[in-house]
Amino acid sequence: MTKDQFHKKWENYWYYHKIHTIAAVIAIIVMSVFIKQCASRVYPDITVTVVTKSMSLSQDQLNDIQNMLQKYTGDVNRDGRKNVNCDDYDLGPAQDPQVAAALQEKLIADLQSTNSALFITDDTYLKQFSSENLLQNLSDAIPGAPDKLSIQLSSLPDFKKLGMSADEGKLYLLVRKYAGSPLAQKGNIPYYNNSMNVLKKLLQDGGLVK
Repeated sequence: MTKDQFHKKWENYWYYHKIHTIAAVIAIIVMSVFIKQCASRVYPDITVTVVTKSMSLSQDQLNDIQNMLQKYTGDVNRDGRKNVNCDDYDLGPAQDPQVAAALQEKLIADLQSTNSALFITDDTYLKQFSSENLLQNLSDAIPGAPDKLSIQLSSLPDFKKLGMSADEGKLYLLVRKYAGSPLAQKGNIPYYNNSMNVLKKLLQDGGLVK
C-alpha cells in the first residue's frame, strides 16, 4: 500500500467513523482512570467517627490516631493491609458556616448507613449523642469495662503517647449502640466486632479491663 493509498483510506475511515472513534477513545480513558482508582483505593478495616464543636484536630493528629490504632486492628476485608480511617466532622465556630452545614448533613446521612462503631467527641456531642439514645455503655460492649457511656482519651495510655494537649485530652471515646443500628447489618458485623476488639485492647492497656 502506497502512502497516498493509506492517506485516502484513513480519510475515508475518519469521515465515516470519526464520532465512534472519539467515543471509543474517551471510553478507554475513563475506564483506565476508573480501574486505576479502584486498584489504588484503600478500604479501611475500622472507621472512627470524630465529631467536635469546641475544638479541632489537625490532620497530623488524625493521622497519629490512625497510625496508633493500626497496631490493634485486624485485616477485616482481607486485602493484606490493616487500615484505619478517621472521619472528621469539625463543626466548631471557626468552621465556615456553609461547610459546617454540609458536614452536619453528611454526619446525619453517615449515621444512618456507616459501619463506624467508635466515636471520638467533645462534651457537646457526648451529651447530644447520649440524649439521642445513640450510645451504649462500655460495659455492654466489653465485659468488665467501666459501666458508663464514655472514657476520656486522657485516661488511655495510647492516646497520652500522642502528646495531646490538656484540651484535646478532654475528648471522649464512645461506642455506638449495636441493636437497631446499621452495625447489625450482616456486612457490617465483622467491622463492629473488629472495633470492639480494638476498644478492648485500648482499655486493657489502660488497666480498665483485664
